[in-house]
Amino acid sequence: MATQKLAISMAISAAVLVAALAQNSPEDYVGLHNAARSAAGARPVAWDDEMAREAGKRTERGCGLRSPDGAGYVNVPGHHRYGENLFQFHGSPEKAWNAGDALDAWTAPAAREYVQVVWPDSTKIGCARAICDHGR
Repeated sequence: MATQKLAISMAISAAVLVAALAQNSPEDYVGLHNAARSAAGARPVAWDDEMAREAGKRTERGCGLRSPDGAGYVNVPGHHRYGENLFQFHGSPEKAWNAGDALDAWTAPAAREYVQVVWPDSTKIGCARAICDHGR
């Protein structure tokens, strides 16, 4: 009986680990955003490759995670301003963060990023991630 409980526990732990590590695709980011948006009564968003490329450019400048203008948005010539949410995880390289960790941080009751996640006029998102300083 104890062996069976241990095996079930290990199977559940493995399933949770696989699910956590898999949460980094565009579909994961969109799905998690849309779950939060639905709870707030906002329309769903879709993935935008251009916004994801712009987010990727931001990660290439280093991992300081500061908006260059300090305003929390990105100006892209010829386009509207994009809202911006930044997430930084500190920890060991063995615990890789994922889209779910970022959305949990952004939708916490005191998070200012929550407004951006559920902003009613938002229709698209694009996200990027980077590992900096040996996993920190």
